[in-house]
Amino acid sequence: MDRVYQGRSFVVYMIVIEFTGLLLSGCMANPQFRSEPQYVQFPENRSTPIGTLLFNLTATDIEHPSNRMTIYGNDAQTNMYVSVSQTRYTSPVIADVHLKKPLDRESTDGVIDLNFFLSDSIGYTIHKTVRLYIIDECDEAPQYDRPSYTLEINESKDYWTKIYNGTFRMDPANGNVYLMKSLDYENNSFYQFTLYAHDSCGLNAVLASLTIKVKDVQDQPPFFIGLPYMRNIPEGYYNNFSILTVEAFDGDIDNPNKVNYSLVYTNECLENNNSGCVFCSKLFTINSLTGDITITGSLDWEMQDVLDIYGICNIAVKVTEITQGNINQVGDIQSSTNITVKIVDENNHSPTFESEIYTAKIQENARKHTTLLLTGSETDINIYDKDQGINSKFIVTLSCENETHCQTFAVVPDTAIFRDGVVTIRVNDSSLLDYEERTYMTITVIATETNNSNHTDTATVMVEIENVNEFPPVFTNGTYEAWIDEGVAIGTTVINITATDSDAGLYGYIAYSLFGGNTLFSIHNETGQVVTNYVTDREELPTIYLTVIAKDGGGIMTQAQLIINVNDVNDNSPVFQQKIYSAFLEENSTEYTNKSFLTVKATDADQYGTGNSEISYTLGKSAWNTNFTIDNTTGEIRLLFPLDYEALKDTDHGIINLTIIATDHGTSLPLSGNATVTILVQDMNDNAPVFMRMNCTETIKENAKNG
Repeated sequence: MDRVYQGRSFVVYMIVIEFTGLLLSGCMANPQFRSEPQYVQFPENRSTPIGTLLFNLTATDIEHPSNRMTIYGNDAQTNMYVSVSQTRYTSPVIADVHLKKPLDRESTDGVIDLNFFLSDSIGYTIHKTVRLYIIDECDEAPQYDRPSYTLEINESKDYWTKIYNGTFRMDPANGNVYLMKSLDYENNSFYQFTLYAHDSCGLNAVLASLTIKVKDVQDQPPFFIGLPYMRNIPEGYYNNFSILTVEAFDGDIDNPNKVNYSLVYTNECLENNNSGCVFCSKLFTINSLTGDITITGSLDWEMQDVLDIYGICNIAVKVTEITQGNINQVGDIQSSTNITVKIVDENNHSPTFESEIYTAKIQENARKHTTLLLTGSETDINIYDKDQGINSKFIVTLSCENETHCQTFAVVPDTAIFRDGVVTIRVNDSSLLDYEERTYMTITVIATETNNSNHTDTATVMVEIENVNEFPPVFTNGTYEAWIDEGVAIGTTVINITATDSDAGLYGYIAYSLFGGNTLFSIHNETGQVVTNYVTDREELPTIYLTVIAKDGGGIMTQAQLIINVNDVNDNSPVFQQKIYSAFLEENSTEYTNKSFLTVKATDADQYGTGNSEISYTLGKSAWNTNFTIDNTTGEIRLLFPLDYEALKDTDHGIINLTIIATDHGTSLPLSGNATVTILVQDMNDNAPVFMRMNCTETIKENAKNG
């Protein structure tokens, strides 16, 4: 049964192997071959090289195992393809069969029968056949039936038409070639291909050539040459003047038709009464045979019809083939193209400003490229030249009585303008835009035609410079420092602060204010005079930090720091830490019993390190001043010599009161404070009893009661 797999043919055979054990002499069954193998299969050519072991043959002789037996091929084909190498000669006999000639399936039909004999020493001989199947391999190349192919087809052939057993689009299974898209003789009149055929292995391939000639048919529309058609005509050309000749040919090259020409105007153009279209339709005519286009009237640029179309006429020209009756025409026989005719103006107009005088304003110190703002009835500076093209090309420049003023401004655009345009004036250098120096500037704008410098026009622009709050207030100092005595009266002047502003007018006006302590001090908003609002006390606020603000008429503010130092005045008396100090002292001793020493301490709230707060100590007037002394700096009270308790007055009960005075060193009027030191003198047992009188006599009754 033949089958095809992936483009490759295979033959599948039903094989019946018939084993023949032929006894050629004698009557006994031995010796005999073993049944295997009955068949073998190997691939052809190099896949099975010479010397390959194909199979083994084995034979036995059960009754006479010691008999010598020999295996060999018994025909020419067997001996041509294989060799027998016997490795054992007594039962069991073994022989190797090797390939000695290359296998070729195509020359043997894929099958070789190998016949062998087995003979023993007694004279018995038997036969065995082994069938060798040769497996096909890709070793044969495909063949074309001819080396090249040529055919002709019409360019109008339908798609998918079978045209040859080759390829446009080739069916890989059967070699049919199909037309996959339309042909065009005018673009390509023939095709050449190389055909490539290979079997399923892909290892063997052959080539052939295929030439396809395309036959021309009448299927191409006519075409124009020399495109695009454009012509410039100066105004003033007269009737019947030839402006242009168009030329067209049939697109079919082999057998072209003749053509004729006509001008085409669309129904839309004529029905809508488009003035420009109607005008152009009346202005030109064409020779149907030669394609020569001529003027039918006169050309004048100043005509309204010409102005309406900006001097440009777009004409549609149609070319039509004159068909031949015996030839079938396929496709379009007409083509059209546009012709642009531009009526060229003569240079007879100058550029013109819409107004002679413009007014504008600009803020002083405006940034570079800031545009002048027109303030009059004109919102733009418009310039117009009625000419066209190069004749309407002009440039705009500035002129000033003072040339430095012209450096202040620049005109935009600074390149050439065609026909009409809007120009703006922008700031180029703002250094001269200083309201404090000038309030107005005058500049002249000049439009000059580039093709004729005599064609020119001018306009004057009056520029008002607007005042701008450009400068902030400036203080003389960044920080101010003032000193006042504490306790001065409310309204006392502390300091006068001044700031300046370089702006003019309202923007140069300065108002002063305070921040951070305006309840304690106030500042005059115009003069900058700072005065007190309360009675200062250095001990409460020795230093006050304020911010002075200067604000101009435009709202710009500048700050400076004001430091007010309050000078100390001796207005505080020394104050002892205790109003009463106490100590214990034994009579006859100079040491205190409850402490090692006795010191008093006073403080003064006035400024530290000055005489107003420096203190000296003294003892107030007392009978005991000769017994005690005080250190005027440290306040230490010492006993000069021991006391005798018995010498004190009975009314003192052993108590001594000292007055201590603390006095500051104020230069104008020293102030003082005092405290009391109480010293308790303790009686010591330093005296023996003493009778008041040496003899005493008393009378007592005999019956007196006890007590």
